[in-house]
Amino acid sequence: MILKIFHSTNLIQEEYQKQISSNGFIDKMISFEDFKQRSFVVEDKIFIDEDTRVLFLREAADFRGFEKLRFKLDFISFLESSSYIFNFFQECSNEFIDLDELKKSDPYAQFEDRIEVLIELKNRYKEILDKRGFT
Repeated sequence: MILKIFHSTNLIQEEYQKQISSNGFIDKMISFEDFKQRSFVVEDKIFIDEDTRVLFLREAADFRGFEKLRFKLDFISFLESSSYIFNFFQECSNEFIDLDELKKSDPYAQFEDRIEVLIELKNRYKEILDKRGFT
């Protein structure tokens, strides 16, 4: 997929119409103003793409105990189910939920062993990102 940045929404609409009439494939298009609002620089880091993100999570999941989560580690199965893991971590982040605190809370006490596996997975994933210079 290609990201195209335009100075105005009118130019985006023109390009959109051209792409629909030519081949049916539509590139991602945003205005320059929108691009500036969404952009930020993290020094000495590379923004990770979705495919690499899944590969690194799969690598991080390769440890004893991960089987407690009952996710299959073969590539296709993991590719299909990795979104559940990312969504869980994203939800925790959005709600400012600390996984260490979560495992201590009464309603989640029965899941303590799985939460510990998720903590290990998250730590291993962050370590892989750091080692390879991604954010």
